[in-house]
Amino acid sequence: MSSDQLKSQCRRLWEAVFTDSEPFVDLYFERRFTPERTFYAQVGGHVVCAMQSLPYVFHFQGQRLPVGYVSGLATLPDYRRSGLASHVLEQSHEALRRQGAAFSFLIPADDHAARFYRNHGYTPCFRKPVFPHLPPGEDVERLTPDVVRFIQDKMGHRENYIGHSRDDIADIFTVARMDGGGLRLQRKDGHICSATIFDRAGGNTRVLDQFTDSSYGTSPNAPCPAHNFQTTAPIGMAKLLDTAAIPDLDTLRALRPVMSLMLD
Repeated sequence: MSSDQLKSQCRRLWEAVFTDSEPFVDLYFERRFTPERTFYAQVGGHVVCAMQSLPYVFHFQGQRLPVGYVSGLATLPDYRRSGLASHVLEQSHEALRRQGAAFSFLIPADDHAARFYRNHGYTPCFRKPVFPHLPPGEDVERLTPDVVRFIQDKMGHRENYIGHSRDDIADIFTVARMDGGGLRLQRKDGHICSATIFDRAGGNTRVLDQFTDSSYGTSPNAPCPAHNFQTTAPIGMAKLLDTAAIPDLDTLRALRPVMSLMLD
């Protein structure tokens, strides 16, 4: 099967199983899909089960560990409960082990999916930051290099987190705008001091993540108050693949690692 055929068939599978908008699917298959990261099963020459294992870097105790994100695992209805998803998922684990990845991780869509992944060795361990409200500020129309640098710099002050490249941030910004949101900035003396990524999916405003310069102070009365998150909520699961860097998932879970801004 050629790369173009694989891409076309995986897109048809995605559209048959998920309810994402056409602009989102366009972005995903133009910006994220690659044959090298695709794991799939065929019946009669047609892809009936597939997923992507997207590469990320986990910043852990001063180390940068390669990890893989399970994205879009799906099976056509007529072929479910036949072990295909388990087979495809294990294919991705084997590839990640060969690449030296520390773990595979994901966000389960619902309780049924969480049970499936538990049966394959995944354990809840990642958390997402929670913010009480969308702050006032300036909504921007495009993502500029200085904004990306600010977000990546402030993200780097966190401990034990999944990092994001410039392309990751650009794609999340695009998807947030598709969902009625975007990026809101606060400035002080001409300098960015807060960047908030948010959407309005389903008609409700939701802060996806927020990055602030704490040097301006954390008091609500500060010139550009920081809104650093104090609360987190469960979000993701992980399966350990290499114990050289992380001895066990209990160690990882105890450090309350942070995950946000995942695309799917």
